[in-house]
Amino acid sequence: MGLTEAGNCIACAGTLEDRKAVRLARSCLIACSHCGSWNYFPRRDESAQIALHDQAEYFEHPYFQNRRSRQRRIDGRCRQIFTQLASAGAKEIKGAHVLDVGCGGGELLEAARRIFGVVPTGVDVSQRAIRELKAKKINSIHGIVADVPDDQLFDIVLAIDVIEHVSDIQGFLSQIARALKAGGVAYIETPNHRSAIYAVGALIANASGGRPYEVMERLFPPHHAIYISRKALTNAAARSGLSVIRLFTRHLPMADIGTSWPTRIGLGALQLADRATGRCALTCLLLVKHGNGEEGRTSANTEQMKMVV
Repeated sequence: MGLTEAGNCIACAGTLEDRKAVRLARSCLIACSHCGSWNYFPRRDESAQIALHDQAEYFEHPYFQNRRSRQRRIDGRCRQIFTQLASAGAKEIKGAHVLDVGCGGGELLEAARRIFGVVPTGVDVSQRAIRELKAKKINSIHGIVADVPDDQLFDIVLAIDVIEHVSDIQGFLSQIARALKAGGVAYIETPNHRSAIYAVGALIANASGGRPYEVMERLFPPHHAIYISRKALTNAAARSGLSVIRLFTRHLPMADIGTSWPTRIGLGALQLADRATGRCALTCLLLVKHGNGEEGRTSANTEQMKMVV
């Protein structure tokens, strides 16, 4: 399996606590005493993680197949993301060169090209995903973000549901910064383990030994490497030369919860509590790469930005 022994936190290199934060049937999550991120153990090295995500079984999992098949939902999410990007300071969206890291079959990129007129490029470790991109006539790069050529720079970089799969957080964000043009904007989305959903999930897992297994595996998937804290995420971004424009959370749509209806209803109730506290299930981060005299720009400049639909 290519599993390594326990080490320091992969987000901040801090010391991990002696106890398990979440006890699962086949693994566990251990909290970092410095940044609060939850690290997965046993821990896969990068090559094992890439091999796992290149398997046909992973790409064809019913959960992902269902998400890819709902075009109306994809279009709506695309509009939400690009509206956020425009408000964050992304320059004219039409014609923008967009890189989607871990893009899967390119459904979001295809929607962005059709709705906003962007020039899309996808990068993914899955050979099946690359075949899907080529069928859609979307520029493709087989590999990880580090495999993006130095001479290819982008106005926008997306990394949605990706960073939690990465074994080197600092390196990942540094490679995103490298792929961005000066003034370019990145959008990152990842699970928020400080939400009520994950807090209650951890309580149930610890009491039951990670059962029911199907529910716990969906909440704490074995292909994840980390549940990264806001502190670790923003600090790593700053060290990579990226400035935080906006950090917020959003709820997980019921349709995206791949489990039984009774469980969905329970999770929906927990999300009501999350909305009240502002700690929804997903952490979203908008970042800008400063350069060429653009230091000091903030989202206050958004009136000068254009959104072309």
